[in-house]
Amino acid sequence: MAADFNPSRRRFLKTGLAGAAVLGFAGWWASRDEACTDCQWLQQGERDLLLAVIPVMLAGALPVDATQRKQAIQEVMTGFDTTLTYFPPVVRGEIRQLLWLLKSPLTRGALTGVWSSWSTAESNTIHDFLNRWQTSRFDLLRAGYSALHDLIIGVWYANPLSWQRIAYPGPPKL
Repeated sequence: MAADFNPSRRRFLKTGLAGAAVLGFAGWWASRDEACTDCQWLQQGERDLLLAVIPVMLAGALPVDATQRKQAIQEVMTGFDTTLTYFPPVVRGEIRQLLWLLKSPLTRGALTGVWSSWSTAESNTIHDFLNRWQTSRFDLLRAGYSALHDLIIGVWYANPLSWQRIAYPGPPKL
C-alpha cells in the first residue's frame, strides 16, 4: 500500500530542511572571523566582545590612567585567551558556543539587548545586559554570566597590575 500524502509530514520535512539551512548559514557566518593575530584561541569577533565587556565588568577596578587602563584591558583579554587554552576541549567548546551567541548579530540583540556591534555598544547597555544575565531566572543565562565573570575577574586579580589597587603586596617571595 502506497504511503498516503500527509501534509503535516511534508510541513515537518520542510521545516527541518529550512532549519538545517539556517544553522548551516549561521555556522558559515561564525567561521568568517579570522583568528586574531595576538591570540591563541580567541577569534576577532570574540576579541571585540571582550574589549567591550571587560571594562564594564571591571568598572572601578581598572587603572584610571588611560594608557594603563588600555594595557590592563589588553592583558585581561590575553589572560582570558591563555587560560582557555588550558581548559579541557569540552569546556573550550562550551565557551566557544557562548561567545558565538554573544558575538553573532543573529543572536546578540535577542539574548543581550545589545543591538549595535560590541565596538559601538554603550557601557550602560552592556551593564544592563550583564545585570539581566546575572539575575536571570534561566540557569543557562546565569551560567553564561558566571563563565564570563569568573574568567575575567580571575584573570584580572591574578595580574600584578591589580594588586596595587587592592593593597596586595603580592605572593610571598621564597
